Amino acid sequence: ETVDRHPDTPPAMAKADLHAIDMSQPDSPEMVAELMHHMETVGFLLLKNIPGYDEARFFEACKALHAVPPELKRTLYLSKDAPENSNHYRGYQPFKPNDPSHKEFLDMGLPSEMVAESEKCYPLYEETPGAPGGPNGPYGWIWAELHTVQSLWHHLSIRLMRLLACGLGKPACFFDTWFDKGALTTMRSIHYAPRSNEVVDSSQLSEEERKLITPPHSDGGLMTLLATFGYPGLQVLMDGEYRSVSAPPESLVVNLGEVFSKLTEYRLKATYHQVLDIGVERYSSPMFVEPRYSARIPRGLLNSEAQTVEDEVDSSIPLFGDWLLRRITSLFVEWSNFQIPQDRLAAVSAVDISDVLAQRSAQSAKL
Repeated sequence: ETVDRHPDTPPAMAKADLHAIDMSQPDSPEMVAELMHHMETVGFLLLKNIPGYDEARFFEACKALHAVPPELKRTLYLSKDAPENSNHYRGYQPFKPNDPSHKEFLDMGLPSEMVAESEKCYPLYEETPGAPGGPNGPYGWIWAELHTVQSLWHHLSIRLMRLLACGLGKPACFFDTWFDKGALTTMRSIHYAPRSNEVVDSSQLSEEERKLITPPHSDGGLMTLLATFGYPGLQVLMDGEYRSVSAPPESLVVNLGEVFSKLTEYRLKATYHQVLDIGVERYSSPMFVEPRYSARIPRGLLNSEAQTVEDEVDSSIPLFGDWLLRRITSLFVEWSNFQIPQDRLAAVSAVDISDVLAQRSAQSAKL
């Protein structure tokens, strides 16, 4: 299903003609070279012919999720929005007044059985609220489909990480230990409403801010996989201008995040992007690929003789989960009041994200 571009949106800027990699083909040096070239030059590409992926059914599940009655949807809210609920990180977030990101969404973590006991002592590992009425109730099929796609994409992301490892001159298994005891990877289903619907107040935003439903940003983690379901609106910064992305049916958009770019000494790009308000409802689903909480993200490791990403890592480097908490509570409205557990507060507060803030400030000055 596709939608027409909103007529009040300025004429489309130049189109981003993203390269597509055929994932039905076996891994090969040629596929590695394709992936590396486009992540070095653009930072975005498409995946097509993904084995086992049924976009139409996934789209129906995402639409049905956001159509759940408000009183049942509230049972999925985080405790900051519904104090009667116990979940703090995984769950549903409603539209927020005067938020430059104009959306409601469900965040899902990986199933707890994929997380080692040694990791469960850290925050952010919590069960995602299940379907209202249980797995055999009227909404159970939605959660079943979300989990099916989550598993498929998780394995796809590991495959991509292995291809990138080869492209960086490392063994294919170089990054595997970041994921073998669990991961903070998030699967998100998003519903955007046009600001003209006045779901919440946007009067404190500037005219330029109201043209967007997601402001310019680069993703923070390792990698993002994204289903656009054929909707326009996503734009990628290329050669100094935002260009509109069009993803064919059954394809996924892939881009790299700040953590991976920094790990490669910025050889690979974490490209800025934004989403326009297209004047109609819009749905999308990203998966933000992230390592386990206790991982440490080194710099310079690719120039060493290390055979895994955790060889020779300096123990003074902050844990990834501490860095993540520092970043999201500093940069995003929806996480600004997140209560960091007391036993992690000192470690999180000590994390230096000045490089992230400086990069964002410099990027904003250019736009």
